[in-house]
Amino acid sequence: MKITMGKTTSHRYSTPSEGTADWHIPLNQNFEQLDLDVEIRGLESEKSDYEAKVGAKFEATDSGGIYYGNGDNWILSDKKASNINTKSISPGRLFSNSYPGSAIVAPSVPDAYNQIQDAIDDGYYDVWLCEDIEEDNIKLPTTEEENIFRLRGMSQEARPTIKDPQNGNPVITKQEGRHHWVVLQDFRIKGGENSVRTIDTAVSKRSYRPGTWKLRNIIAYGGTAHLVGPRFTLENCHFKNISSIPEEYYGKTVYPAIRSLGATFGIWGGSYTTDRGTDATVISSGAFSISGGVTFDNHSDMLDEKADLTFQSASRGFVSGISCENSNIDMRFGISSASNFGLVDTVFAGPSVGAGGLESKIEVNKNSHNIVYMTPNVDITVDTTDNDGRAKILFLTDRNVKIEGGNPQDVSRIGWGGDGDLTIGGVQNGYTQLKTDVVSKEPKYPVVGGEVIADGTNWDPAGTGNAAKVIYTGNKWSILKEFDQAI
Repeated sequence: MKITMGKTTSHRYSTPSEGTADWHIPLNQNFEQLDLDVEIRGLESEKSDYEAKVGAKFEATDSGGIYYGNGDNWILSDKKASNINTKSISPGRLFSNSYPGSAIVAPSVPDAYNQIQDAIDDGYYDVWLCEDIEEDNIKLPTTEEENIFRLRGMSQEARPTIKDPQNGNPVITKQEGRHHWVVLQDFRIKGGENSVRTIDTAVSKRSYRPGTWKLRNIIAYGGTAHLVGPRFTLENCHFKNISSIPEEYYGKTVYPAIRSLGATFGIWGGSYTTDRGTDATVISSGAFSISGGVTFDNHSDMLDEKADLTFQSASRGFVSGISCENSNIDMRFGISSASNFGLVDTVFAGPSVGAGGLESKIEVNKNSHNIVYMTPNVDITVDTTDNDGRAKILFLTDRNVKIEGGNPQDVSRIGWGGDGDLTIGGVQNGYTQLKTDVVSKEPKYPVVGGEVIADGTNWDPAGTGNAAKVIYTGNKWSILKEFDQAI
């Protein structure tokens, strides 16, 4: 028997012609096709109520899941939802699979990485830590100059934690080789009294030092963070040394939260503290900046000689918006047994020192000079008792300043009186000398009231061959004092 059917424009449906015998056959075929072409819609929990025919489609109205049948099961194909609330993470790749790609570290998730080191060893430069793990000796990879390595935390609840097993290894360290750009952010390091360094970027060869490191939003409890390299920036980090294992610097036993060593160094916000030892923070840098509300704090039980902030061979610095707390020495310039200088060419703008008390102490152990303190919030004592160099510091403040130790002429003060007067000097136990220029010829652009000393040899306004202190009165130089010889 021949059946004649009309044509349809879509979905492979058939329309029997008028008078066709067995017309019910194509219509039944149409209904069977409808089961595949028309999606089933319902709650996620209801999809098991429907047969997962090959090619059938089910849309979950509550979760946004799109499923297709394979004859036995509904297979998730897509997800359409404005909000997803889940504790599961799918698999160990994130974003794109293109080089260098991204890796997920989440031990509880199938197909994700169980360890950070495994993701690094597989060649990923972008590693996301999504769950707490226990791991140490994480060796960051070498990179090409244009590439960045990033280790970042990602968690719905808080920063994920790297727990230090305290096996005698640094938690995060680096491989030998070039490290041009490294970013560490948004995670915790949790150690204990048997921890060694939380982060250690030191290497054996100078040429292997990293280019630029940025640490952001990191909380680290353990040993010292040993930050060695040309360029370091710490932003909103909190480092605390709770370890019983000390660091040895130039014969001195210390337990700092961080120790920097490199060309440039910057801190923006955060806090740096120690629970033991004499030095909470040790900074050595060719150029540095500290600002944004930074706290340095020493909680050590040692009542003597503990310092919040130690500059060991640092220069060209700007420090503002900081607070030094809980120590009898707020700042230390130089480590006494080191062979180099302490602090030079640095400006402090509005530092909060002295833990809110009445007096702050600066200990100078090494040659330090060209340092300016602008408007500190308490009285200042500069202690140069153990200094084998000089401590040339200028204070711009109406607070009291005193010096204890040698070279009392090195510390000076410019302050404001109660009636608009400006005072120079006034340092307790010290004195400020004002030195007038000695010149060998008459100044080319004199000002009224300007004073100089004529050397008496090349310029002799007194006419006696002796030096003379002179003042310009508007049309001539008048002699204030004649010396008994030329200078």
